[in-house]
Amino acid sequence: MGQDKDRKKQHIANQVLKYLNSCLSGIDVTNEEEIAAFVKHMNEIRGVSGEPLNYVGFQQQLRFCLNIAQSTPSIMSVLQDVAQKTRAHLHKNLASHWEKRSLVYKLNLAKKNPRTLAEFVAGYPIDPSAPVGTLFNPHIVWRSRDLSFGPAATRNVVLADTDSRPNSDDYVCSEANGFYRVPVTESVIFVDKNDGEADKIWAELIVLRDVFGDEESDEKAQILEWFQRTIDDAVDERRNVRPSHPGSMVQIGWNAGPFHARVFGLAKSYTKNLNEETRTAHDLDAIAAINVAWALTKAVTPTDVTRIIEEALAASGMPRIATRDVPEGTGFRLVLGDMIYSFPLYDRAPPEGYLTRDYSASLHSDPSYIPGACAISLNVGRRVDAERPPPTFSGAVSSRYTTRSHSKHGQASAAADPLADDTAKWPVEGGGNFVDMSLRVVVVQATGTLFVFDPSQRHGTTRLCGAHNYIAAFTFSSRIKEAFEKAKKGQQIEAEKGAGDGNFDFE
Repeated sequence: MGQDKDRKKQHIANQVLKYLNSCLSGIDVTNEEEIAAFVKHMNEIRGVSGEPLNYVGFQQQLRFCLNIAQSTPSIMSVLQDVAQKTRAHLHKNLASHWEKRSLVYKLNLAKKNPRTLAEFVAGYPIDPSAPVGTLFNPHIVWRSRDLSFGPAATRNVVLADTDSRPNSDDYVCSEANGFYRVPVTESVIFVDKNDGEADKIWAELIVLRDVFGDEESDEKAQILEWFQRTIDDAVDERRNVRPSHPGSMVQIGWNAGPFHARVFGLAKSYTKNLNEETRTAHDLDAIAAINVAWALTKAVTPTDVTRIIEEALAASGMPRIATRDVPEGTGFRLVLGDMIYSFPLYDRAPPEGYLTRDYSASLHSDPSYIPGACAISLNVGRRVDAERPPPTFSGAVSSRYTTRSHSKHGQASAAADPLADDTAKWPVEGGGNFVDMSLRVVVVQATGTLFVFDPSQRHGTTRLCGAHNYIAAFTFSSRIKEAFEKAKKGQQIEAEKGAGDGNFDFE
């Protein structure tokens, strides 16, 4: 009986070897199209779609085949021979281990000297020699929330840095109105404590500046340019999940579909008809963008932040970030200049990522399945228009804001027009700044700013006023967790029409 099994196994091995020989013998290892065709064919046999059709993908495919063939020396020999022949070509423009370590070190993508929040508060920053208020030695500010502070409404309140629209209902978030405005030069951690438990402290808001380094470098310039190009591609090609808000926001990864469907799955985000290769390449960039934001968060924030997130993800069983064209798994890659930096074994970021450009949100709150400060935002590009538009006193004004004396001429009354905007009063540093309402804090945006906040508390973004922001972010929406739990129980696991659109404006 055992001999029959061995003979059958050997027969299968011989057939596999024969087939592999026929597939591999004619491949020109310098021809990317031939390699891509082989990878695609192997993936079809395995039932896998969306494998990156490039040299790195081919190398991963060979590694996979080596793993499954290790008990069959003849197959192993053929695959090792192919791998050896292609090694030099596979590594062309692929960053070496040393080059990857250099990039990680220069851009702060790995922990230098991890510290808990308690250690920060006790006076043990990551780098005690760093000036106070900088990335590795942030200010510690004790500040409690005032849940009654601010406007009574919890939605659709427009936030502003100044009173440039005096006839509007804009809520002005200025120092005169009780706000702590974090300048672009200050890194700060806002903390609070439970008076009944002396050792019970937590971070309400973490703001860290210059996370890619405070000195200019080729690597810093390249990664910021890559981030901005990735976000441009994303918002130009994918569905805007906040179409009624200024600017654009697209979702990367898992979502719960539109409100009426509640179907857990990967976001169906592309609006342009792109081929598989382009979609996969752009998805790889988007996943890498979210992963870099996650790596920075783990590297520069107190260890409590990511520990709580990791524990919540592990307890729930939630998957890590993926797309319809890049399946679940580990690793990411980014292309800086003509160099490919591949991190195949890196644990991917949490499942729900967002990329935004020139985006502004009114006051709101987002229920989260992780309590406290857990949502992360990374600014990878900001500029403010050098010239301001002239003041406006008519603009897009409805008839109810037009006085009788002006109506026949089609002119609006400046005194009644809520859109009248005195642009001379726009903030010098630009708008589009983050507001935590009950904490009474405004984070003035700047390139290289990473902040961690509590999404369940009222927050929003001030009017843009000539500012342009590129942001990579992720959060932990309760609705997605609920859809995942239903999917685990066998409910709503079939995609319905509209599922994956991720348009939250109709909730």
